Amino acid sequence: MSNTLELVADPTRGIGSGPSGRLLRDGQIPAVLYGKGIEPLSVAVPWRELRRCLKTEAGTNAIINLDVDGTKYLSMVKDIQRHPVRREVVHVDFLKVEPD
Repeated sequence: MSNTLELVADPTRGIGSGPSGRLLRDGQIPAVLYGKGIEPLSVAVPWRELRRCLKTEAGTNAIINLDVDGTKYLSMVKDIQRHPVRREVVHVDFLKVEPD
């Protein structure tokens, strides 16, 4: 899978609006990884790296190899939530996909 993109996610993010606001100020985007066979994981991804992954020809349909504490999950962006006025990304949902 040489055409998949790599993205490192930090699984230590807090839950709630306070920790999410601090992540956004630090250039991190709060996110959730969910899918068949795994419990939903709350993570944070660097905005620059996420933007790099989404600016490919595939756009939001890109296959992303999400690295969470050394475990790699093949995933796609399921939903992107934006601020209603500033249009900045405030949250991302990743969906785990199977390679076949």
